[in-house]
Amino acid sequence: MTQSPDPTSAATRPHGRQAETGPQGQSVFIRLGPPPEEPNQFVVEGAPQTYPPEVQARLEVDAKEIIGRYPDKRSALLPLLHLVQGEDSYLTPAGLEFCATQLGLTGAEVSAVASFYTMYRRGPTGDYLVGVCTNTLCAIMGGDAIFEELKEHLGIGNDETTADGTVTLQHIECNAACDYAPVVMVNWEFFDNQTPESACELVDSLRTGNPKEPTRGAPLCAFRETSRILAGLPDQRPDQGQGGAGAATLAGLRVAKENGMQAPEPRNRHRKATHDGFVGNPVDAGDQPVLGRPQVVDPGNLSASRRLPGNAQGPVHGPGRGDRHRQDSGLRGRGGAGFATGTKWSFIPQGDKGAAAKPHYLVVNADESEPGTCKDIPLMLATPHVLVEGIIIAAYAIRAHHAFIYVRGEVLPVLRRLQNAVAEAYAAGYLGRNIAGSGFDLELVVHAGAGAYICGEETALLDSLEGRRGQPRLRPPFPAVAGLYGCPTVINNVETIASVPAIILHGVDWFRSMGTEKSPGFTLYSLSGHVTRPGQYEAPLGITLRELLDYAGGVRAGHRLKFWTPGGSSTPLLTDEHLDVPLDYEGVGAVGSMLGTKALEIFDETTCVVRAVRRWTEFYKHESCGKCTPCREGTFWLDKIYERLETGRGTHEDIDKLLDISDSILGKAFCALGDGAASPVMSSINYFRDEYVAHVEGGGCPFDPGNPCSWRTETRRDPNGRHRKPGGPAGDGDADHRRKRNKRPQRHFGDPRGRADGHPDPAVLRPPAARPGRRVPPMSGRGRGTTKTAGLVHHGLHRRHGGTHPAHLGSRRQGPARRHGAAADQPSAGLPDVRQGRRMPAAEPGHVQRPSRIPLHRRQTHVRQAHQHLRTGIAGPGTLHLVRALHPVLRTDRR
Repeated sequence: MTQSPDPTSAATRPHGRQAETGPQGQSVFIRLGPPPEEPNQFVVEGAPQTYPPEVQARLEVDAKEIIGRYPDKRSALLPLLHLVQGEDSYLTPAGLEFCATQLGLTGAEVSAVASFYTMYRRGPTGDYLVGVCTNTLCAIMGGDAIFEELKEHLGIGNDETTADGTVTLQHIECNAACDYAPVVMVNWEFFDNQTPESACELVDSLRTGNPKEPTRGAPLCAFRETSRILAGLPDQRPDQGQGGAGAATLAGLRVAKENGMQAPEPRNRHRKATHDGFVGNPVDAGDQPVLGRPQVVDPGNLSASRRLPGNAQGPVHGPGRGDRHRQDSGLRGRGGAGFATGTKWSFIPQGDKGAAAKPHYLVVNADESEPGTCKDIPLMLATPHVLVEGIIIAAYAIRAHHAFIYVRGEVLPVLRRLQNAVAEAYAAGYLGRNIAGSGFDLELVVHAGAGAYICGEETALLDSLEGRRGQPRLRPPFPAVAGLYGCPTVINNVETIASVPAIILHGVDWFRSMGTEKSPGFTLYSLSGHVTRPGQYEAPLGITLRELLDYAGGVRAGHRLKFWTPGGSSTPLLTDEHLDVPLDYEGVGAVGSMLGTKALEIFDETTCVVRAVRRWTEFYKHESCGKCTPCREGTFWLDKIYERLETGRGTHEDIDKLLDISDSILGKAFCALGDGAASPVMSSINYFRDEYVAHVEGGGCPFDPGNPCSWRTETRRDPNGRHRKPGGPAGDGDADHRRKRNKRPQRHFGDPRGRADGHPDPAVLRPPAARPGRRVPPMSGRGRGTTKTAGLVHHGLHRRHGGTHPAHLGSRRQGPARRHGAAADQPSAGLPDVRQGRRMPAAEPGHVQRPSRIPLHRRQTHVRQAHQHLRTGIAGPGTLHLVRALHPVLRTDRR
């Protein structure tokens, strides 16, 4: 129905207002903030519109090779986008048109997919893309200090490039190297255990043309060449196989050797880890199920795989029998949920009719992206052939003739080692047609993602693998019936598949002799954070954190354990009261948490729990795909309230509102991302409510008594590329302003200065109360829209994560304007009044709003769907609860 354009209509008001009818006939008002500016252009000035004929011909040859890997050519879209990015260091109209032509898609379809992923650049990038991890774990170890130092040293801001075009600087999310924190990535190669000083030396070496070698991996190559490797093209560097898992990865095995630990004898099912819990002695290669063999043979050498029955003799079990081995062993998924792996395999339809007659697929989820989780990536670096062997066995068991390893794109060394391992397996006859004379055919493809945490969810991963935006699917049907290309599909985690060869080799009884009755076997525990010897510890399920900390040297000297995560950032927090909880699925679940990925992040008493949880909340808000209301809107408002608590504008009601919103998300989101965002919020308030109250009553973070409301000012760029200070006209803030700002003393929690090994100086991290007058700014309030490929939305391609258009930036207030904004009696003192829309507060000087994570037309669709649900009465509890809890976003009212 067309409305007349009167002054009160939605078309003429600055804040849209639309009236609909609810299920009982009451009026339902949906009020949104002003729509963000979303330019339709996907170009920057001077971007090529077409390729020269010789470039076009060369790219067509590469594209033909890439497309030929996949049963459906659309699956080649992500690799092709990597390929064309390698031409100009960013996506150009010419590159997008090339992808559309090769795959028979429209330009809109290609742009829609490219806009979803953060690794695709929309503006010129330097020869070296330098990323500093500033998620919670690296931040407490000094990541914030490194990032600030590099900004000052290079004279550029986040996602900006030096004048000579050499270095582009950005802050990134967790890159699965938490045992080496803080980490700097250069063209997605690891530089571990960095300090501000070493990071400055690193970028200086890049600018002088003598780059340092990565900690793990081959020598650096230019960013454009990196993109070609991500497309799956061969790495021509002669030393491409260098770089294994690293010393910290094998820390648990070193401890095992030092303590004379051997693999337990069969039937000793419950033997304690203090005597024989670490599986595998580096002296006895045959007893090492996962990480041990690299101690004896070259981890990149196929001979390690040839020694095992699955490869040496070909698949020795008939189709369907391998999953019974799995069921008998009790192996549970190692990706987080702990679902029985053999049971999952048994869901694959049997027979030759219906779904069973379709091709079967095996997909390995190697998209390890959750903050704190760092076991799969070092495992693949250590023993890539063990994973390949597990894939061969698993594919044979489920009758799959095509398998994929979906590996996270931001870890180039892993991608390179997997590609080499797969190439060696093909050359040796263990992949391809008629494997080892068995008559079994298997094609294996290593597929690089493009930067989207949501793709760790199995159905979102399938959509991404099919060349689409990575968004979770509605289930049922489940992947076992209708997965990849609508065919029966098994999706397993890296560690799960890598465990299969050891079970086949040593037998079910051997495997069940470790762990507990319901959680048998060994696993990898990742210890990181404030621990003396971080690393990967291979142990039977059921070991306790107290025992693991004993082997790891305990919490760092002079400090005590405050809180920890049993399974990464998405699991409820635990405290020092839970040191003796068995780390298996039942034991951790009994105390209200989840074993998850077994990522044990250790935090001592110097860490502000509110600050740590807020940074995780920012991450989940940034990574939300936006498909469902509870997650999309809930994470947005969680972060807003955390911001208020951090800056001294919070109230006691805000603490209860955090619980209310979290309850609206937990169990009501479309996938587990929403649960992961809500769990640490609720558990932290449960255990540390007094710390939240201190933020309210103390006017800000009690860990920063010298300047409780300070917040670092960020210099942004307007759409014309000029520097812009919040609150000032475009062009009046330049690099000099940034350098002056950065010269004042900075103390982030986790400043590593004074230590050469990259670990924090305890003197810096003493409780703030012991250092009166010391000014310590809170954790960097990074606008998540600026992460990875920020600053690109104003070049025309809107990402789900938002961008850096100055009119829409900021999940935070900037600089002094925060302290001199709206008065306490204005609506901004509490959750914003519905009349203010989504700006919070709208009248505060210097505040800029980040763009929505969802394109405007998609958000309008979500609003219409919410209206429809309310009109028809089919709204689920999550929708209705969120309508009541988040009245600034969706408000129900009666006239």
